[in-house]
Amino acid sequence: MQINVKSEQVQIGVLSVKNFKARADQDEFNLLVHQTIAKINQDYGMLSRKQLKKKSPIDEYAEYYKRYGYSYPVLGQLESFLKGEKQLEEDIPLLKILLLTELESMLLMAGHDMNAIQMPLTLDRGPQDTEIEYVGISKRNQKIGINDFYIRDTEAVISSVLRGPDYRTRITESTQDALFIIYGLYETNPLEEELQRTLDRLEKLLKACSPECIIGAKNIVQKNSL
Repeated sequence: MQINVKSEQVQIGVLSVKNFKARADQDEFNLLVHQTIAKINQDYGMLSRKQLKKKSPIDEYAEYYKRYGYSYPVLGQLESFLKGEKQLEEDIPLLKILLLTELESMLLMAGHDMNAIQMPLTLDRGPQDTEIEYVGISKRNQKIGINDFYIRDTEAVISSVLRGPDYRTRITESTQDALFIIYGLYETNPLEEELQRTLDRLEKLLKACSPECIIGAKNIVQKNSL
């Protein structure tokens, strides 16, 4: 999916998984987790916040959030993780995989329970003349900012760049069919290669944790309807 508005562009990486059930023997998955953590520390551990904000693709997101008076939340998560203040989600493997993939790639991601989504999905931008609200992951009403990218199903918004995912379609302990969305924001260089690598890495982690799971859609969307 590619949208041109003023000087901004966005591509969306999409991966769906069905029948996800974490197996009892997690040796292969745990090895991948440890390797990924080591790579995160190797790639980012020695860099200052100023250096991190200049590193691609963090720079694209940091600039986008700064324009609207926010800080890039994944950068904050990375810094907390590197300091040992943020732990990986242990109770829900799908969320652990999402966070690990997000920190390694530093691309903005959202995860949803497929059974809670009312297809089809549409990418749009916040309008100038009206307000759009949805219930965020913290169960509080969120307002879509003017020009902010968001995705909605036929019922309501399920996620936005600035405000994050919704509560209705959140991933829970009982989720077996999930949808992962990656917002690939850019102004100069497209992030297609980064998106593809991240989708591949996400699939590898999912299959290591749940070998019997089925990967459905896995692509970079560049048109208005998902």
